[in-house]
Formats: sequence, C-alpha cells, structure tokens
Amino acid sequence: MILIILQGQSIGGIDITSKQIAKICKKQEGVIIIEACITVTAFTILMFFFVGFFVLFASHNAITNALLETSMSLSLDSYATSKIKNSMPTQENYRGVGGWIGEVIVKQFFGNEYSNPHYISDSTWYSDGGYQLETAIRNRFVGYLSGNVYEADRFLKGLRIKNGLNGVDFSESSIENGDLIIRANYTFEFLFRLGTLTDIDATQKYVSRLWMKDASLQNASIN
Repeated sequence: MILIILQGQSIGGIDITSKQIAKICKKQEGVIIIEACITVTAFTILMFFFVGFFVLFASHNAITNALLETSMSLSLDSYATSKIKNSMPTQENYRGVGGWIGEVIVKQFFGNEYSNPHYISDSTWYSDGGYQLETAIRNRFVGYLSGNVYEADRFLKGLRIKNGLNGVDFSESSIENGDLIIRANYTFEFLFRLGTLTDIDATQKYVSRLWMKDASLQNASIN
C-alpha cells in the first residue's frame, strides 16, 4: 500500500517508478520465503520431537503397568502351587478336602499352564530358576500386556520397542532371599531420528515378596 502511494512521487529527488517498486517487492518476497522456510522447518522438528516424546511416554506407561501386574501376580504363584494346586489327594499322600479344592476349583475353573499359560503356572519356577523362571515372567508379562504373544509383539513394535517382544530381556531377573526381582531391559527407538537422539536404552526393576513358608530361604537366578 505504501509503495502504491509512493509510485510517481519522489523521495530525496529520486523518482519512484513502477519498475523500482516491482524490484523492491521481489526482494521482499524472497526474504519472506526464506523466513517461512526457517520457521516451518523449526516448527516441524519441534512437533516431531513432541510426538516422539508422547510415544515414549505411552510406551513406558504400558510396560510399567504390565511389569507391575506381573510382579504382583507371580508373587502369589509359590503359595498357590505349593498349597492349593499341588495338594491333590493321592494314594500315597491323601490331603482330604483341601486336595479336592485344589483339583476342582483351581484347575477346573481357572485352568492350568497348558490351557491358560499367560496367567497360570503349575511349575515350581520359584525354586528351579533358569529357563522356568524366565518363561514364567515372560508368559505373565505377555498376558498382562495384551493376552497373547502375537498381539504383545505387535503392540510393542507399535510402541517403538526394538525387536518387539524379543527385545524385552528378562535374563537379569532373579529370586534373592525370597524376593522376586524382575529386571526388564529394552531399547526404545525414537519415532523420528533427530541428531544423536535415536535409541534409548531403558531398564525397569520390580521387587515382590514371595508368598510361601520360609520364603527367605529361596534363591534362584536365570543365568
């Protein structure tokens, strides 16, 4: 508007022509384009960072909840297995009504580790350790995360966990003085790779007291 008003007038003895006005406008357009490119680029990078951070936050919360439920659930297995599930009456060891409760109520209504492996374990993983301990932790984690292995793997990959379910390592978990210690190591792949912000290694640890007689004497490890 100012340039239009100045057209045909003179400033400091210099006449302003339409060509000069067009030249000035062209220079201004170039500056505006450069400024817009810088602003849009900075805003886009900032938005990518926030989206990646929100995915990281959601991933952490999902794994945290599943691990917490896993820890609390497994802490009851030792009591359930030793006092209820394995208290069935036999010819060598008749245990009366308690045995029938373990057989009928627990196994018939809730199943066993073959029919419902993600929520029930009939093995003595809490004393055997090794593969059974890691399997019990992983199965229960899958159960509380999504219900089955396929969905758990797909869910974790969607949350940018590197290698999905296989990327969650429980090998450092153990039982020490009757405490179940679950250590989960995994790597979060940032949604958008911004400079050095690419992969983030994370570790979560949960401790639960095993429900069993003389629990303080229990020690086991995976390795």
